[in-house]
Amino acid sequence: MDMFVDLSTKIKNLSGGEFAKLALLKQLSLDHETILLIDQPTNYLDPESVITLAKMLKDLHFTCIIASHNRKFLTEFCQSNCLIKEQKLLTID
Repeated sequence: MDMFVDLSTKIKNLSGGEFAKLALLKQLSLDHETILLIDQPTNYLDPESVITLAKMLKDLHFTCIIASHNRKFLTEFCQSNCLIKEQKLLTID
C-alpha cells in the first residue's frame, strides 16, 4: 500500500484518504488485541487500497468486527455476515 508520497508530511496536512490509511495501519499493527472493531474501513480509500486492506485483514490472527455499507468488501473478506435490523442481529450468507 502506497501510504504517502512524502513521508515528512505532517499528520494535520494529510488528505482524508491518507489519514484513514494511517489510522488503519496503526490499528492493524497491534500485537496483543484479540478483537478489532472497525467502522467504515473502506471510506476514503481508493479501490487498490481496499484490496490491500482486505489482504491485510485476512492475515490477522484475531477476530474483526466490521461495520460497513460496502457489501462487496464484506462478502469478499468476511467469513460470516450479520445485519442489524429492528434491534435484532440476523446472520446473512
